[in-house]
Amino acid sequence: AAASSTAASSAASFSASSAAAHNQPQQTAQQRGAGGGTPLQAGAPLPPGWTKVMDFGKVKGYRGPRGERAGTKQEAWRRHDAAAWAAEEAAAAEAAAAEAA
Repeated sequence: AAASSTAASSAASFSASSAAAHNQPQQTAQQRGAGGGTPLQAGAPLPPGWTKVMDFGKVKGYRGPRGERAGTKQEAWRRHDAAAWAAEEAAAAEAAAAEAA
């Protein structure tokens, strides 16, 4: 009986921590520990829209929302951050062009 109550409490704490993780603001690569070749912390989340690709219970890699592929979570975060930076640059260029016109 003690083992089932422990499993239930760990499942409840996992779902609570999972829900809390979705409500947090986006962290930068440096805040996550992903920058500069530093390995991600155990249990670090995937970037928004990314999914884990599994094969017979083993992780084969990660797939992004636009079909990108990454072999590690760290690579997935690098690709996500690069795409976000490119989108910000494009928006800034578009705003500058609209302002000049």
